[in-house]
Amino acid sequence: MPSNNNIGQPSEAMLDNFQEPSVQHGKVVAESLIAACNAAQAEIGINPSLTDDDLPMRWPAGDAGHIAAALYRASYLPQQEVAIVATLALLSGIAGRAYRTPTGATLSQYYLLVAPTGSGKDAIHKLIPQVLRSVGIAQADRFAVSERFVSAPALHRRILEQPGFLALHPEFGKRLVTISSPRAQGGHDQQFGDKLTEAYEKEYMEGIYRSNPDDCVAGVEWPALSFLGETTPHTFYRALTIEMMEDGFYSRFLTVLVTSERPVSNRRASLDLFGNAWESLHPLISKAIEINDTPPFKPIEVGYVNASAWTHLDNFEEECRQRINHANKGEDAFGAAVWNRAHLKALKISSLLAVADNCEEPRISRQHAAWAIDLVRRDAQTFMEKVDSGDVGDGDDVRQKKVMEICLKILQGKIKDKNPKLSPEGIVTRRVLQTNTSRLAPFKNHPLKATKALDETIRSLLDTGVLMQVEPHKAVEVYGEHGKCYRVLDVDGHS
Repeated sequence: MPSNNNIGQPSEAMLDNFQEPSVQHGKVVAESLIAACNAAQAEIGINPSLTDDDLPMRWPAGDAGHIAAALYRASYLPQQEVAIVATLALLSGIAGRAYRTPTGATLSQYYLLVAPTGSGKDAIHKLIPQVLRSVGIAQADRFAVSERFVSAPALHRRILEQPGFLALHPEFGKRLVTISSPRAQGGHDQQFGDKLTEAYEKEYMEGIYRSNPDDCVAGVEWPALSFLGETTPHTFYRALTIEMMEDGFYSRFLTVLVTSERPVSNRRASLDLFGNAWESLHPLISKAIEINDTPPFKPIEVGYVNASAWTHLDNFEEECRQRINHANKGEDAFGAAVWNRAHLKALKISSLLAVADNCEEPRISRQHAAWAIDLVRRDAQTFMEKVDSGDVGDGDDVRQKKVMEICLKILQGKIKDKNPKLSPEGIVTRRVLQTNTSRLAPFKNHPLKATKALDETIRSLLDTGVLMQVEPHKAVEVYGEHGKCYRVLDVDGHS
């Protein structure tokens, strides 16, 4: 039975009455939507890819790839993305303070592993400490801390007492939700988020001074904090806010999204670091301990193998600059944030790969640079796809993007309507829109709940001319459709 709810109901003059011009226009729009999407997919297909055979990514260049492969083989649920991000985070924890990029930045970095439940992301908390114990070097375990710091002061004190380490944070997505919540303003979790923002690439971490001398800790140069958290896609993308984009919190993280399905269990999983992996890690850990503990503190600066490697990274920096300027002109905070620090991340990753190959005289090759740039691009492109599809954040704009994404999938046949006659004409039903939005967080968590949120979203799309409601009696007469339905009129900005 049709709903009596009139929210979003246009005047009679604005109804689509199935006159021939409207029908033809609907067909043209439907065809253009599908063509635009196919063109975008074709573009993705010809761009440089990280895929390697049946795996979702290429292994890192050099010895870092051997370390990642060893972690992959040691995982009960072997996921290549998990092994790669664990390797990079491990190297950042070890080399973060002892080495510098060619521009003088530390090799410390924040990482976020985004993976569905049950996909093997917990392996990072087991394998990274296991690797450090397996190399057979005293104090090697100083480079990774598996601890959920309860407050910013706790993290601050740990950094001062032992700078240059990797903080492993389980279920960071749940904490991220609190960090982004206006209702938790000034709480421990938000202060922790502020401390993470502050500590990134900081040259000097101020000390702690109390009335009791035993509680005082002196400040330290180059704290070089690295961070690895893990979360699920739904929790992560919904927790992101404009404020996180504008204050630089998000841009500090290199995010790796697991795109693979849950793998078959590896019942013979075991950590084997013999060969290139051990030969890389053992001298690197020894050298990092020596540099950190020998005064005066003299970190090693990474160089370039040749001009080709430098040029490749320099060109990427110019690409990032142009993308940031383009995003800022369009007041696109998400676009600006995703490319801000992108070059720095690529430079840090390139340097890590070089250090893994030669910890005494590390040099970035073009292969190191190319792999690092591709990884950072993968992160940026994945994030912007989520933004464009309405999966990031909350608000009216997010809901509109999500409805239009559903409309596109309906016209492509990816989402089926029980009335197959409508989608070829560029028409979508309220029934299908409600079914596919009712459980989505931007709709479900709306103060007026999912149905009212969809009403308001459709009304906005009608008002802006993106959708046009089909005249009810014509919908019944032509297609036997008794529920509300809408013709898609405008694809700009939604395809």
